Amino acid sequence: PLTPKLLLPIVGLLLGTVIGLLIGLLRSRSDDRLREPADVLDLGVTVIGTVAWNDPAGPHHADGDAANDDEYRKLRVAVLAMEKRRPFTLLIAGASAGSNGPLTVVDLSTSFARAGLDTVVVDATSSGSGPARILDPDNDTGLAEVLLGDALLTDALPPVAPLLWVLPPGRET
Repeated sequence: PLTPKLLLPIVGLLLGTVIGLLIGLLRSRSDDRLREPADVLDLGVTVIGTVAWNDPAGPHHADGDAANDDEYRKLRVAVLAMEKRRPFTLLIAGASAGSNGPLTVVDLSTSFARAGLDTVVVDATSSGSGPARILDPDNDTGLAEVLLGDALLTDALPPVAPLLWVLPPGRET
């Protein structure tokens, strides 16, 4: 015989579990973030490569190797195979202000430069923590000064490695 004193906690526990599972299911279904390449394919976009979200070695300089260097090499080969015209322009941009997308530029640009391609990184981030801070942290003259006419492009675009140049965002005005 189940008494109400024993039955109510059991029913409450089961009901709470079912409601928790339903809420979890609804939240996972309503989340529209892209997690897998297959999520992008559903949108009709071609995926040419993937790179691990976080590099365990952390940010590094143009002369260092990324821990996931093989992934960047495969991505570089895929991009070069798609574009037959040389030279070409490749734009990499983050999807949001808090995105790590712009930091992918560091490894991808060094990969292109190591492959013997002239590579110019134009950092247009406003946060001050973009790829130029990793590739060329000492250069303060940048895109803002060039656009304002305060500096020449040749002065603001120093080489940081063989075949790799970086144009930082410049000072905030």
